[in-house]
Amino acid sequence: MNVMPCILLTFLSTMVILAMYQASKLRVRLLQQSRPSDHNVKRKHNRTTLMLVSVVLFSVITVMPYDILIMVSVLNKDFHKEVYSNLDEFKDLIILLNSAVIFVLYCIMSKKFRDTFKNLFVVNFKCHKHSVT
Repeated sequence: MNVMPCILLTFLSTMVILAMYQASKLRVRLLQQSRPSDHNVKRKHNRTTLMLVSVVLFSVITVMPYDILIMVSVLNKDFHKEVYSNLDEFKDLIILLNSAVIFVLYCIMSKKFRDTFKNLFVVNFKCHKHSVT
């Protein structure tokens, strides 16, 4: 059962979001006093943290309903026979959706991920295609 880890992840993610909000308010004050070269480094760190929190929260949102269904089906055998057993395709769809959205989040929010993805798949695909012909 993943309910407790999901609750813990939600709580910790909320704490990270609150800390990011407080840090951004402090950052605005500090940036007024700092050099312009420091701005870019702080922005990259903030984007990475936001990406990781987004991935964790989206995973929790997609997994939590399924875990609740597991808990209900353990407590009620009729529910398991009538409802839970019919939701296998739905569960698979949610897992696929989770994977696709997390991939998109990584692509949108991380230049390093995009560059690595291009180098691994696009460049290698072009090289392989040219060597075959």
